[in-house]
Amino acid sequence: MSDVPVTRHFSLVDKPTSEKNTITSFSSDLVSTVFCDWISIYQDHTINLANGVILPLVNNGAFVSYDLDGEHEFTTLKKLSLLGSHETKIFIRCDGSTVWFEGNVSRFGRPDNIFGYDFMQCIKRINAILATKGLPPFTAGKRLEVNTPTGWKPAFTGARITRVDLTQNFAAGSSQNAAFFMRHIAMQQASRLKTGTHGEGETVDFGRGSKRVYSKAYLKAAELIAHSKKTKNPASLEYIFKLAKWADSIGLVRFETTYKSTF
Repeated sequence: MSDVPVTRHFSLVDKPTSEKNTITSFSSDLVSTVFCDWISIYQDHTINLANGVILPLVNNGAFVSYDLDGEHEFTTLKKLSLLGSHETKIFIRCDGSTVWFEGNVSRFGRPDNIFGYDFMQCIKRINAILATKGLPPFTAGKRLEVNTPTGWKPAFTGARITRVDLTQNFAAGSSQNAAFFMRHIAMQQASRLKTGTHGEGETVDFGRGSKRVYSKAYLKAAELIAHSKKTKNPASLEYIFKLAKWADSIGLVRFETTYKSTF
């Protein structure tokens, strides 16, 4: 198979250069590489902070609730969106002790996400973004017991993941083969998960509405064209159409599984 024109992986750890949005070549052998799309993750740093020390407050305002007597019930900080090039965004929040992040860091700052990063590479990129806001990195942790006013309670010192999307690409060989394959999997049944077909058969999913695991397969070329309707930059549109044409020519089918908080 011929080389594939896709965007160069660019890490915020690197120094920005004029090359970060140029097109390079990646071998088609990378089509089947597993990578990570969306990540929702948070970490409570209370145990690691010295007495009286708080982290920088990062938010986009707050929702404040009061009861009928005017007594304060709770305050919820709104997420701060960080905008990247190519109309991409991610979200972060910090209340002084807990840091939250959510978004598709594989896509952030890039015109496409045909190829992305594995989980640990994504965490490295996320931590680099947090550092620009003066926030500590997400880390592995350990379980322990902490003494609270109501007694000893279990605690965890590391990051907790509430959602992660894992993705893998497969090349059926042609657009016709990909269409045949989608019709085939539309007739399959995943264990205790409802199978659904959407659009004109370009998407098949399993477990829609599940609070644990949701999977889907779709034609990447059709998805690129659908998302191009939101793109305003003529140069980006031209690039996406070329990429969609290549994806269609090799019959690129993407599998994506979302593992949710209850999982």
